[in-house]
Amino acid sequence: MMQQMLVGYGGGSNIADGLPSSAVFYAAGDAFTDTGPNGYTITKVGSNFSAGNSTSKSGNGSFDFNGTDGDQYFYAGSNVFLNDSLSSWQFQCWARYTNTSGNAGNVSSDMGILIDQYVGSDPGRFLFGFQSDLLVTRIPGGTVTLTSGTLSNGTWYHIMLNWDGSTHRLFVGGSLVDSTTTQPAICTIKRTEFGGGSNLSGSYNLHGYMEHVLVEQGGTVKTGNFTPNNNGFVT
Repeated sequence: MMQQMLVGYGGGSNIADGLPSSAVFYAAGDAFTDTGPNGYTITKVGSNFSAGNSTSKSGNGSFDFNGTDGDQYFYAGSNVFLNDSLSSWQFQCWARYTNTSGNAGNVSSDMGILIDQYVGSDPGRFLFGFQSDLLVTRIPGGTVTLTSGTLSNGTWYHIMLNWDGSTHRLFVGGSLVDSTTTQPAICTIKRTEFGGGSNLSGSYNLHGYMEHVLVEQGGTVKTGNFTPNNNGFVT
């Protein structure tokens, strides 16, 4: 597959014209607003969960998952963004975790969720996030299918997860850290939720921050190492 040209964009939410043509959702972190091409309504869960936090990679604000509510996450309508029946999809964000195991203390099975498409009865039940100072995908549920090297709390990481029709890949800081052609298809009977999930306990909530949350569908995806832009996302 031909590699996409690397182009960096700065932070902030007023950059919709600079989004890749395959973008379907983009939330910068300064507000609960989708400034991508579809303008989906974002719903946040958790009264103490906020946008525009000053702890920010780009300085324009981040989503702050502070863990003081039982659940903290957001979603865009009923959209299922990670769908392996598509020719491709690509997710990226900047993320920083404080605690890898939600509200329950350091329990190895708990996570700091970035993306949840989890339904307990579905063979593709999917979790993606930080776990015991690693970044992992789990499908079905408890089985780790992709994993990073050891990470550190309090550090911003550029994170990318994608699918090109045959291979799932995980990138951290622009480096390809893992890939697989044998991961089961991701559950699509539940909307995509970011930072936690409606079918999960609070111990799976992200403790930390996310910004520049971007989802693409049907475009060219990264297959090798690249250099992320420190101030935003990479197309």
